[in-house]
Amino acid sequence: MSSGNIEKHNIMKHSSIIIVLTFVLGSLVSCYWNPYDEKLAEIDSLTQSYPDSAIGLLSDIDVANFSSDANRFYYDLLCLKAVDKAHYTVPSDSGVSDIVSYFETHDERKLPEVYYYAAKTYKGLNDAPQAIAYFQKVLDQPLDSANKLLSNALYHSGLIFRMQFLREASVDMFKRSYRCDSIRKDTVAMIDNLQMIAYALGMNHYTPELMDSVAFFYHKAKKLSIESNNLKENANCNIYLSTAYSNNGNLTLGEEFLDSAELYIKNNQDYPDMDFYNTARAQLLFEKKDYDASESICHELLQSKEIFKRQNALYYLSLIAAAHHNAEDIDRYLPRFKEVTDSIDLITASEATANANALYNYQLRERENMRLKTESQSRLYIITLLIAITIAMALAFFAYRLKREKERRIAQAQIARLKQYEKQHNQQKKESNVAPQSINSQIAVLEQEMRKVNRKKLVTSDAYQMLRKKLSEGKVLKPADMKLLDKTINTIVEGFKENLFSTYPLSQQEYFICLLLKFDLTATEISKLLGRSGGAITLARRRLFVKLFGKDGSAAELDDYIHSL
Repeated sequence: MSSGNIEKHNIMKHSSIIIVLTFVLGSLVSCYWNPYDEKLAEIDSLTQSYPDSAIGLLSDIDVANFSSDANRFYYDLLCLKAVDKAHYTVPSDSGVSDIVSYFETHDERKLPEVYYYAAKTYKGLNDAPQAIAYFQKVLDQPLDSANKLLSNALYHSGLIFRMQFLREASVDMFKRSYRCDSIRKDTVAMIDNLQMIAYALGMNHYTPELMDSVAFFYHKAKKLSIESNNLKENANCNIYLSTAYSNNGNLTLGEEFLDSAELYIKNNQDYPDMDFYNTARAQLLFEKKDYDASESICHELLQSKEIFKRQNALYYLSLIAAAHHNAEDIDRYLPRFKEVTDSIDLITASEATANANALYNYQLRERENMRLKTESQSRLYIITLLIAITIAMALAFFAYRLKREKERRIAQAQIARLKQYEKQHNQQKKESNVAPQSINSQIAVLEQEMRKVNRKKLVTSDAYQMLRKKLSEGKVLKPADMKLLDKTINTIVEGFKENLFSTYPLSQQEYFICLLLKFDLTATEISKLLGRSGGAITLARRRLFVKLFGKDGSAAELDDYIHSL
């Protein structure tokens, strides 16, 4: 064989070996990066547009047939994903931590998605701190700004911060989400983010200074909805603007924007959020003192699935009852309003500090990421030095000096960032008190009205008539009379006895004095009914005040306390 043919044969032989090795290597890589069942991958593609169909297909799969952990955990992830896309609520967080642990160990490519749906699960369970923790894990991932997952994580973080009245943190998240959606040219998401920016700025308490900014973002969203011919979002913007102007006292503009929204709603019977529209309409009608129309809408809102809309309805029903001096309706709606408000407080108030800390921890994680990047660069420098050490020691020294300078600048930036966060956190703490203080003042007004109603009930009761008769006849109260007084007061004034005895174990005589004080009887009248001197009753009242409050006080101060219950 000639040398040319030998060379040609060797080339062909080597080429064959390379092709075979490439095929084997490709097969191995393919197996490594695609360890999941093809059927699961097909279901995954359905979750976005047809989540109900995906849920049906997932329910038909026998998990016991999976031959690998990869498919089992991928199946669990798809269940979380499909349920979220179908807008259902997962009953518990069972298995979520196992899913996260598996993918953190075996497939980092899916971690952004895993963290996101873990966060959505906890958000649906009203576990805001856990939700924030996982959303921030999404934000820590190396995602492109145009990634929808990044935009969604920012958006839902904004919703949680808004729930805690952390205005600046909420607005910042919505603005960052808006920038991501702008890159993707997702106009619907852009409009939604603009609305949320305005809503978070106002936090339902529109001060004159904030109103210009609130109106700016709502009008920007409205303009974008018109440009994109999105009539539904345009109607939503009009409802938001109506609420903002009504809260700010401009009822003319409030009614104008709400009427514009109503034109769309009347022509589109499938408008998805009638409760949203009705809440704004009920508020506007109340502000215009059209109480009957407002009351009718509020009764409809009591059936709403959203707790905040039920709270608004009960609040306005209580105010309408107070305006009409309707004691029966105040007695009906005020306790329910307080009950719903307490339920909301359980969701938000206990988590406000945790979420503020979550924001702080997010800043700390950013610092940690920066430190890790610096360490990574340091290792790169060391490797470079080992390779180039024979070429030039001077280059190594120069690289070392650059590294030290860079670390100094990073440290300065970290200190500045921490100071900025502390300033921001203190401001957020001040702002977080705005809404609760407003609610508390509203409750105080309604409670004062309730005390007037209770007093009217007491002085018109059979027990009170019995007392007046005893006084006119100069008779002392009997045990049976005291039982009637006890039953009457604790039926009308809920928790009266429990409030007294929770502070101090009163004697029978002391409790009788409190019952008679609640009926607005004078010390002289009480002394006659109990068969004791007026001085003894006055002394007993002073002593009782000391027992209840642990400090000196007058008999009149005890009377004021009993009347306040």
